[in-house]
Amino acid sequence: MSSWPRIKSAREAALARDAHQIRRTRVLVIYCHPVAESFAASAHRTVLEALAIGRSVVGWDHGGVGELLGRYYPEGRVALGDEAALLAATLRALEAPTPAPIHPQTLQQMQAQTLELYGAVAG
Repeated sequence: MSSWPRIKSAREAALARDAHQIRRTRVLVIYCHPVAESFAASAHRTVLEALAIGRSVVGWDHGGVGELLGRYYPEGRVALGDEAALLAATLRALEAPTPAPIHPQTLQQMQAQTLELYGAVAG
């Protein structure tokens, strides 16, 4: 069974197409929610999706977003709450060339790393 939502109408199809186009043409994604993404388990995916299509991302070095930026786009990582640094990073990102799209790990790679960690912790 597919995890993709089923599109029920032509209007929904058009909205989905438009959302995809907006994500593809956006120059910069800024993620600066003051709370770690526990408020929405999928919030960090916004960052990952933008990086996967080669868009600059600026955000707080906090939670999963900070981890993703640290791994894939460290120049976009800003100390939590440092608004001056957020502005500076945003201006740098707007002036910099568009980053190359990333190719994050596959689900199988992430599962293998998780099981390896569990094995190390369990002894």
